[in-house]
Amino acid sequence: PLRDNVNFAYGFEWREETYIMDESQPEAWMQGALAEVGLLIDPSTADNYASPPIGSNGLSGTTSDGAGRFQRDNYAIYTDIEWDFSAATLIQTALRAEKFSDFGNTINGKVAARHKLTNKTTLRGAVSTGYRAPTPGQSKYTGIRTSADVACGLLTQDGTILPTSDLAVSLGGKELDPEKSKNLSFGLTSTPQDNFNFSVDFYWIELKDRIAKTIDIPVTDTLFSRASFYTNALTSKTSGVDITTQYYISWENGANTHINLSYNHNETKITGQNLVNGINPVSDRMIFNIENSLPKDRVTLTLTHLVYGEWQTKV
Repeated sequence: PLRDNVNFAYGFEWREETYIMDESQPEAWMQGALAEVGLLIDPSTADNYASPPIGSNGLSGTTSDGAGRFQRDNYAIYTDIEWDFSAATLIQTALRAEKFSDFGNTINGKVAARHKLTNKTTLRGAVSTGYRAPTPGQSKYTGIRTSADVACGLLTQDGTILPTSDLAVSLGGKELDPEKSKNLSFGLTSTPQDNFNFSVDFYWIELKDRIAKTIDIPVTDTLFSRASFYTNALTSKTSGVDITTQYYISWENGANTHINLSYNHNETKITGQNLVNGINPVSDRMIFNIENSLPKDRVTLTLTHLVYGEWQTKV
């Protein structure tokens, strides 16, 4: 405590992340003797022979170019100050500065407040910013998989390539940027009775440069025919409300029953895409899944009954 009504906290954090991809057995990813058989023509049908998949079936191994040990360091310092502005109002501020060895520096903050309307009801709210650096896996993963082309029924090679590789750059790829968010929340909590309390909180989150993998883009390459890569593809907005209630019953025999009822409404909307070579990098189907794969409404009811019996100890 700096004073009777002011608390000050601080800290330091260091984190090292390592992402390792070991080179697979050469036969799992190299072209075999029949890799170019698709260039030959079947004399009985006058069509090209079907090309076999390169490497191991289904998912090829890690190539010598994709293998590696990728590391980064992250240093952070943070502070927090809580100030009892008055008997009814508490103000909190927090600041966090970080340095990533691969993404540079960032500073994020938070301002929050709590105000007692009465002895039983309290208002609260917060405004903050957020920051998430891409994982080493998103930045450094390279892989090839075998899939079926529905249109022609043939096996094709699909590749997930580095965003900064020459091929990805030619398709509109670039080094990943961190995701950044703005957050707002406000609500109230109340205890109308000694055995009953509830809270209601609203929240809103805007996320920019949200990372996603692009659609498969047709390419002409020795290893695969379609490629995708991670990119800062999307801007999204999420809003919702949380309502929780707790009710306690004490019985004459000493038992207790706790009843918890909670409700959440949550909606996420994709409000924009960052074009890659003039096209939307994420498909309409994926946008639909992001917006609808999780339930918008969820209700949870929990009952806990505690029974206390007699017990004895011997000395």
